[in-house]
Amino acid sequence: MGPDHPDTLGARHNLAISYSDAGRTQDALELRERVLADHQRLLGPDHPATLSARHNLATIRAIAADIQQPATATGPGLRPPSPPPAPSA
Repeated sequence: MGPDHPDTLGARHNLAISYSDAGRTQDALELRERVLADHQRLLGPDHPATLSARHNLATIRAIAADIQQPATATGPGLRPPSPPPAPSA
């Protein structure tokens, strides 16, 4: 099919998802950047598939940024630590 075939782009997108699921965030980020560039080149900047690829790249960039920053107890999806139990009398 070749590197520019729509099915090839879809397969590369799916591979990026697998990288994300496996915790390979940097690999997922790099692959999604290439997938977006190819979508823009082949389909144009306003094609629905290009818009989806742009959204997917933004999502993995946000995940990568969260991974690089130290975790905080009040970040998304996290609860502050429970206070220690009160001493019993």
